[in-house]
Amino acid sequence: PRNIRVNAVCPATIEDTGQVAHARSVAVDKQEWMGYLLAKHPLGRLGRTEDVAYAILYLASDEASFITGVALPVETPGPGAGSDATTGPAVRNDQVRVTRTTAAPSTTTVAA
Repeated sequence: PRNIRVNAVCPATIEDTGQVAHARSVAVDKQEWMGYLLAKHPLGRLGRTEDVAYAILYLASDEASFITGVALPVETPGPGAGSDATTGPAVRNDQVRVTRTTAAPSTTTVAA
């Protein structure tokens, strides 16, 4: 096969997804949790679905025709970026399980 490009988009915390809703639901202090999430991003906001969509559109466009084999982070690297979720504010342990993926050590998955 020729002319096949393979890229990945790796979003950080996106505000209007189930990830943030779940984090809010299990946080002991919801304001503290949101402050913790916002403090991890130097732009002072969480990502938006549009941010991820624009990254995907770019990688699929002719302008990115010579880009292949990349994992494009859609995030603002800052203090604590990529850190484990257990270092944040208190959560109810009976409702949260934190696991780390083996493929990307900086990726944290939080599941109920």
